[in-house]
Amino acid sequence: MTRIWFNHWFRTAYSLVDLVKKSDIKNNYIIGSHSCENSPISTVCDEWYKEENLPQDEYVAFCIDFCREHDIDVFIPHRKMNDIAKEKARFEAIGVKLLSDDYKMLELFADKAKAYTFFKDDPIVNIPEFV
Repeated sequence: MTRIWFNHWFRTAYSLVDLVKKSDIKNNYIIGSHSCENSPISTVCDEWYKEENLPQDEYVAFCIDFCREHDIDVFIPHRKMNDIAKEKARFEAIGVKLLSDDYKMLELFADKAKAYTFFKDDPIVNIPEFV
C-alpha cells in the first residue's frame, strides 16, 4: 500500500484525491491534514489530521516527523512547498518521495513576471505580451 500525504491543501485537492482513489491503482491510502478541521479534502481522505499553527521555521521539521510517524511514502506538499522542496534530501533519507522537489522551479512559478520572462523566448510556449 502506498501512503500519500496531502498537507494543507484547499478545495483543488479534493479533485486530485478523488482522481487517485478512482484510478486503476487501488493500492493508495490518502492522508490529509490542514489547520482547518472542516476542510473539504477531509471528506475524501482515508485519514485526516488537524494541523497546529506552528511557526514557519518549525514546519519542515513537523513534516519530517509526520512522515515518520505515519509511514508516508509520497508527500504532496502545499503549505511551505518551497521550504519543503529545499529539504528534499532529508525526506529521501527517510524514504519519502516528494512530488514537488525542484524548489528553483517552484520559486520561478511563484513569481508570474519571472515565469513570463523565463518562457518569453521559448518557441514552444506562447506567452502573451506583458509589461
